Amino acid sequence: MIKFQQYYVTNGKIKAKCHYSAGNRIDGRKAVTIYAKDYGWKLFKEIFGDIAKNETDIREDYFETSKAVIFEGDPLYAAALERALINEKKNQERWSKK
Repeated sequence: MIKFQQYYVTNGKIKAKCHYSAGNRIDGRKAVTIYAKDYGWKLFKEIFGDIAKNETDIREDYFETSKAVIFEGDPLYAAALERALINEKKNQERWSKK
């Protein structure tokens, strides 16, 4: 069972640091994108399986190591969207105080 936490995602055995982005993709489909924060993507791949992607080269890995895109209709979508929106709200509150 995959759990979406504030700063990481876990399958109960391993966890991977990440951040979330909710919104529509360029093709109009609703999705939550989860970006891995650590170098290497093996942990991310073990948690998400085939939906984890690493389409970057070594120069871009500094900014993005891997990601998982969860589309509307996927069983994980509701939980991922909820976590993404909670994190977004917390970030907005934090930045509004500055």
